[in-house]
Amino acid sequence: MHKKIWLVDSKGLIVSSCKNSLQHFKKPWAPEHEPVKDLLDAVMAIKPTVLIGSSGVERTFTKEVIEAMASFNEGHAIFASGIPFDPMEYNGKVFVPGQANNAYIFPGFSLGFVISGAIRVHDEMLLAACTGNMPPPRT
Repeated sequence: MHKKIWLVDSKGLIVSSCKNSLQHFKKPWAPEHEPVKDLLDAVMAIKPTVLIGSSGVERTFTKEVIEAMASFNEGHAIFASGIPFDPMEYNGKVFVPGQANNAYIFPGFSLGFVISGAIRVHDEMLLAACTGNMPPPRT
C-alpha cells in the first residue's frame, strides 16, 4: 500500500535520500526518488490522481498545482479545501472550490463507521473512503 502513497512536507517530497534527516514516523513513507522541493514540482514528477492536504500551511494548493493535476487527469481536478477559496477560471469555465474541512468530512466518515457496525477503522477503510476503491471484505 505504501507504494501508492507519496507524502510532501514543508521541505518537499519525502524520499529515501533524506532518511537521515526525517522524523522516525516519516521514514516508512520515503520511497526511492530524487528530492523535489515543492508541491508543484512533486505533482509534476509523481502525477498523482488524488491530493489530500492535512496541514495548516497556507497557499499550498495553488492554481498551478490544480491545473497540473487537471493536465494529466483528463482535464479533471476535484478540489475541496478546509478554508474558503475564491472562484477559479480554467479553460474558460469558472469553478468554485468546495469546502471540505473536518466539520464536513469526518462526520460523514464517522456516520458510515457507526452504521456499518465496524469495531475498528483499518487503513484500507480510510483509503477506500478517500479514493472510492472498496477493498475486499476482511475475513
